[in-house]
Amino acid sequence: MDIGEVKLMTRQREQIDEVTARWACPNRHAKRGTLAAVHEFLRSRSVTTRALD
Repeated sequence: MDIGEVKLMTRQREQIDEVTARWACPNRHAKRGTLAAVHEFLRSRSVTTRALD
């Protein structure tokens, strides 16, 4: 794995965190299970995810 791959994976994780934060924001009255739905969506697109459970 070279530095380019590491940077790409890091960026993907940052994007996942941003999406997760946006969807799970309590001010938006996020429904229960939304976080799981986001994770499942990302998993279905073969994006490397970090365990956020």
